[in-house]
Amino acid sequence: MNNSHRRILEDIVQLLRADVAPALTDSNLRAQVYGAVYMLENLRLRIDWAREPALSQLRAQDALFEMLRELDGPTDARLPTAARAREDAVDPMALRDDGDAIIATLIAEDAIPPRAMPALHACLRLQIEAEMRHTARAMFAEMSSGDAPAP
Repeated sequence: MNNSHRRILEDIVQLLRADVAPALTDSNLRAQVYGAVYMLENLRLRIDWAREPALSQLRAQDALFEMLRELDGPTDARLPTAARAREDAVDPMALRDDGDAIIATLIAEDAIPPRAMPALHACLRLQIEAEMRHTARAMFAEMSSGDAPAP
């Protein structure tokens, strides 16, 4: 039976925290282990979230792009002409990143009309929420001191 990537990463983190770090006498080495734990936690969280949040963000971007087309906003080739948030999308994260680049350019050029601001805010809110939800909590104290957190 195969373990999921989530289970494998959780087991590695548990091993490093419970067995490896306490056995090290050098605080610099323990700090390195806690740095590895932090990296693995970030990796685990980012692997888990990939598809559905990206599709949600794509739907919000598609709504913004549709509104911009309806409001006679930027109509050049930058705006996608069709919805990209499909369940069968091969790489929704790449599509989302492309949409983010278009939105960043439009913001930099001040090319988003005021009536489209709620749609823009919805896109940005989803992006921020996803980043906050899928980023491991910082372990600065553990990495700098080499000590495990109190249980």
